[in-house]
Amino acid sequence: MNSINKSIIFVYPSYYGDKGQILKVGQSWLPPRTLSYMAALTPGRFTTRIVDERAEDIDFSAGDLIALTGMLHHMPRAIDIAREFRKNGKKVIIGGPGVFALQNEPKVTGNFDSIVIGEAETAWNIVLNDFEKEGLKKIYRPEPLKELKRLPFARLDLLNAKHYRKAITDPNKFVIPMETSRGCPHSCKFCLVTRYFGKTIRYRPIPEVIDEIKFQGGNYIFFTDDNIAVNPTRAIELFTALKPLGIHWFGQFDTTVVNHPEIIKLAGESGCRSAFIGIESLDKENLVSIQKKHNVGVEVGELLRLFKQAHINVMCSVIFGMEHDSHESIRETVNFMLDNRVEMMLPWILTPFPMTPLHEEFKTGNRLLHDNYSQYDCTHCVHQPGQMKPAELENAYWESYRHFYNTGAVIRRGLNGRSPVDGLKILIRELYFKNNVSHRRHPFLS
Repeated sequence: MNSINKSIIFVYPSYYGDKGQILKVGQSWLPPRTLSYMAALTPGRFTTRIVDERAEDIDFSAGDLIALTGMLHHMPRAIDIAREFRKNGKKVIIGGPGVFALQNEPKVTGNFDSIVIGEAETAWNIVLNDFEKEGLKKIYRPEPLKELKRLPFARLDLLNAKHYRKAITDPNKFVIPMETSRGCPHSCKFCLVTRYFGKTIRYRPIPEVIDEIKFQGGNYIFFTDDNIAVNPTRAIELFTALKPLGIHWFGQFDTTVVNHPEIIKLAGESGCRSAFIGIESLDKENLVSIQKKHNVGVEVGELLRLFKQAHINVMCSVIFGMEHDSHESIRETVNFMLDNRVEMMLPWILTPFPMTPLHEEFKTGNRLLHDNYSQYDCTHCVHQPGQMKPAELENAYWESYRHFYNTGAVIRRGLNGRSPVDGLKILIRELYFKNNVSHRRHPFLS
């Protein structure tokens, strides 16, 4: 097959709502980094294009090779997209966490010409060569990258900027997703990260991270690392290197950073403006039940105080639906967040993703309600909780959101801005959250 003028379309699928509709948004919070990165890995003999179905429609007659990725809840829609392209004679390949989780389900894997299980870098050129020879294999299981050196810079220029919300610090540029490490040393029972990326953390050379930040040109970065400060020495090196750039950034931290107040202070000095922290539960027995033992004993109030002292807004991730959760404990959690003046609370419903110990436990215990993976988005209850009925848990979940984003709390958080302009930006964000949760839409998923 002559590859001249052959085109690859990278597709980020939307997913189905409760009524089977394809969910669409005017603008998404973040662009899909994986596809722009895969485009950067693609040799120049191919033309490349990215389609984000969340905000644009798909032309099923276009392209020669269609490459998809997505999370678990994207998979039903990804299957239907693949069917439509294959009707038109296109070759379709998929990778990412979604197909990784469902790699043992023929009804999923059978709808693609090829699937990639794991990190794609070491297999992508092999895949493309096989495509050119009309010899795509059904399954590729590439070896993980041993080190993250010399990664290409993501092709963010292929993204349609109008489909993404502009950074709060830069009206002309969307938030730039960037990677500095992969992996997580923890083994939380519900999490797919360590199964997908491994427990050994691999680090990208800091000078290469700095070079890409300069290359991409934006002043607000979202670091996609699952745990950006888990290695104190590395965190200090990275944050020190970020300080001269004058950027703002958002990253994910675990609670053990409370033991390193100097790192939190340095993060703020280096431009960190928001921190996503997996609090998950205030109940010790809940934390033990999901093997998040590193959270046990952490003084959450002190953790929040240290981030506030460093002028870093905190997004507290909490999970409802664990063994010891009840209506009362959920409300107590929200009141704790309000009393401690948390800037943003992001609740989720405990979800047993396939390929995790939690899924195996619930499957063995006959506690899985169904396998409609569109609803495995952490906003639906897909298992039998310990102390509540599934519908009760969902109602309590949305009530917790409405309680946290009540009108009085929204106004107070706006008034707490560091300046009138900052306060106005906070108020706009808060009203966006309030509007979405009033319609039972998760602000990030929508």
